[in-house]
Amino acid sequence: MRQQPDFASDVSAIRCSKAMTTFLCTSKYRKTFGLPERLVTVEQPECALGPWYANTLNVGPQRMLHYMSSPSLLSVVIFLRDRHSAQQRFVRALSELLRSLNVSERYVELEVDCMGKTQYGRASDRSKLGSLRDQAYMASGDFDDGLSLAEINERLAI
Repeated sequence: MRQQPDFASDVSAIRCSKAMTTFLCTSKYRKTFGLPERLVTVEQPECALGPWYANTLNVGPQRMLHYMSSPSLLSVVIFLRDRHSAQQRFVRALSELLRSLNVSERYVELEVDCMGKTQYGRASDRSKLGSLRDQAYMASGDFDDGLSLAEINERLAI
């Protein structure tokens, strides 16, 4: 069973005006978005679910983006489509997922508000990358079975 984030203890970090979200990107994600190979991150307070690992996910002809919360391993999968709106669509999918998991609206709003500021870094934790790969494999099978992205995100959260 995955560790659920402790939203109550992280509220002070979320409310901090300097809180931001860090996307720890794989090389495939960096290439997709034209990010430089070397990314320097600044230590900042994170949202309750951040930092997020970010990767691409290809299932047949479908191109998707896969995000995974580092502390909780909660995953969000969205279609790649327009790269310029990926962050907004990720935040929308995350808020829908949190609501479907019956997370209090107060904490959903705090998490979403915190995601207005972002930075990018390199994904380097092999354990987290292994979890990301395992979840991508599960998501691929679910997508092949005809599940919607919302259903896939909920199944990955279990």
